[in-house]
Amino acid sequence: HRIAKETEIYYRPTIWLNDRVSFALGNLWAFLSGPPPELGFISLVTLLEALLGTGSNEITHQISERVAVIIGRNGNQRVESFHRMKKLYGHRSQFVHGRIEPKRGSLGWTASYVSASHSNVGIDEYSDLVDVSADVLSKLLRDREYLEIVRAKKKEGQINGDVAEYFLKLLLG
Repeated sequence: HRIAKETEIYYRPTIWLNDRVSFALGNLWAFLSGPPPELGFISLVTLLEALLGTGSNEITHQISERVAVIIGRNGNQRVESFHRMKKLYGHRSQFVHGRIEPKRGSLGWTASYVSASHSNVGIDEYSDLVDVSADVLSKLLRDREYLEIVRAKKKEGQINGDVAEYFLKLLLG
């Protein structure tokens, strides 16, 4: 119920919110609309970047760390989530930068590949990223403090600073 209430305001025809959550929801729709697998995968990582990112330096580390503090319930889960996200972000980079190694032989649902006529993201990586993205989006849409920060009527640089401080408090708090 709470998530529906928080997302409903982004779809009202008379009020158009333009913030991180809005961009993240746009990428969620891009993923859900059934694009080629690698584009859906990239859309989900972009969703996480929109919600969690505050700069371009060390973005893999930044996103991985913030995913860990949001979805990890204890120290071990946070470490596991950090490494999990780092691996998924690396997979995204392979697609974006064209570094997927060509596969030989039969290609199935578990293989990641790109060719001129077809592409695929391995089902394990894809389902893992779907789980992480849904968990992060769900938790942040329930977090009033986070929503107040990203919906503030401030310049993007100020919002970035406030979001970075929010995550620093979660990490060290």
